[in-house]
Amino acid sequence: MPDSSEDPLLVDEHHHHSRGRQRLWLSLKYHPRRVAEVALLLAMVYVEWMGITIIAPLTPWFRKKLSPEMDGGAAASIMVASYAVGTTVGSLISGPISDRIGRRPVFLVGLTLFAASYFLAAISWNLMSFACFRALGGLASGNRPVFIAFLADISDPRDSAFYGVLLATTVNAAISIGPMIGGALALVKLEFPLYLFGGISCVLLVLLFFVLRESHHDRSTTDAGGHVTDIAYDDRESYPNRWLFPTIAMLALTAFCAR
Repeated sequence: MPDSSEDPLLVDEHHHHSRGRQRLWLSLKYHPRRVAEVALLLAMVYVEWMGITIIAPLTPWFRKKLSPEMDGGAAASIMVASYAVGTTVGSLISGPISDRIGRRPVFLVGLTLFAASYFLAAISWNLMSFACFRALGGLASGNRPVFIAFLADISDPRDSAFYGVLLATTVNAAISIGPMIGGALALVKLEFPLYLFGGISCVLLVLLFFVLRESHHDRSTTDAGGHVTDIAYDDRESYPNRWLFPTIAMLALTAFCAR
């Protein structure tokens, strides 16, 4: 799905001076693959963030199946919080990792682990195994910082507000609709939502494998004709995030106090 060979600078100027449907048409006409990449990544974010609340209405039945002797409130807290904790940790580490190895590997590996976690959660044998697999899924889905970095890599700063609205709308819609989708799908079978979302994740993984390109490059060099002649990864030194462990400690303390 190659992009158009039109002069990208000229296209971008037309793009930023256009509005509404004309702007969308220019994007589809001159950058179809880039539009496909962003659309697939937004679908991935939607599925991953829906995972936070998809099992919320199903916790009484999962508790009855996996750990009937445990208190209902404690079991529900463990099942829901495990995913959120994993997402928090994943969000803290995914950005620095993508700076070192690239955005594409982080997306693909994360989506692979995410799909696997849903299939494993569907066949979990007790509440602790279910919580561990859910935490793995949350960890794999904590790639929103990578998506933001991807958008910064590929877009003009003038488009930041537009992409910010897209991302926020996607996340909020996913979290809001998750309980309704989970409850409706569970009418087929209790584990059906987990199998279905695992399958959807596999489909997205295959599509992203063939469509998604690496975006984290250093400045490219061009020849006299303006064509890219060399693109290299950014070799600038990456500094450790000194706030990583204090942040995790504060989150753990907050969770303990709330409990």
